[in-house]
Amino acid sequence: MEYKYLIVIRDGIVEIEGEIYQKILRKEKSTSLKEIKKMFKRFKEEYQGKEIIIKESFKGKWKEIAI
Repeated sequence: MEYKYLIVIRDGIVEIEGEIYQKILRKEKSTSLKEIKKMFKRFKEEYQGKEIIIKESFKGKWKEIAI
């Protein structure tokens, strides 16, 4: 199954031994934008104050989109 959308909950960045990493709390994939919008609303309440990013697969690459 090829997923079209990705939602990521990010909690800032961390530096470990000179390397910078993103703190990812959760990732979910879906084939439906409608399902991603439902997840977005739910995650907005569950992960208050965290960064929620939605991406769309376009020509094999993930591009950030706004809802």
